[in-house]
Amino acid sequence: MDWIEASPVLPSFAAPQAEARHPRAIPDHVRRAMLLAAAEDMFLTRGYAGTTMSDIARAANMSKKTIYQVFASKTELFRALLLDRLTVPALLPSVEAQPPEAALEHMLRHLAKQVLAPNHVALCRLVLASAGKLPEVSKIFKDHCLRLEENLGAWLGAQAARGVFRLPDLPEAVSMLVSLAIGAFHWRQLAEIGGPPTEQMVSARIHSAIAIFMREFAADRASIAQ
Repeated sequence: MDWIEASPVLPSFAAPQAEARHPRAIPDHVRRAMLLAAAEDMFLTRGYAGTTMSDIARAANMSKKTIYQVFASKTELFRALLLDRLTVPALLPSVEAQPPEAALEHMLRHLAKQVLAPNHVALCRLVLASAGKLPEVSKIFKDHCLRLEENLGAWLGAQAARGVFRLPDLPEAVSMLVSLAIGAFHWRQLAEIGGPPTEQMVSARIHSAIAIFMREFAADRASIAQ
């Protein structure tokens, strides 16, 4: 599992006792990070509905008053946590210099490491469990899912404009490729069916997905190989 990058989260930690007695001595960005880390621990352990601001205050070694100075409500704190954690790191610029198949492999492996990371899967489960009661959470998650495919879609669109691919429906082609490559692994992780996939399993699936995609959408295999 060490091949999968952890979600961009901070480890749980409690404020030193001296800082707990004088919360204003903690820099604002540190206090915010501590609250998000504590909130994440509580939400993932107890769920959104089962977590109170008092729980988060105790986990962060702060008072509820201090929390409300940073976040006006539990909903706002939850929203801030999702926006902070569900981020998509930019693609490495080196992909532009790679042949199409190598570039696709690079992007799909990069995406798999994010989507299949344990903390990301856990947050997805939390969002799905809370979305019915918090419509705003549904929008955050929907936007996040769209951003996950944004870089891949932009690259494929540019390649189609160059004549490398024939893509009559770009969003559908992106969705198909991602589903083929990592979709089954993701839903199985969400449903807690079996253990996490190994790097070899994901690599094999990505290679198969790219082969299918190239057969279906490559404009000219000969020119792509050059």
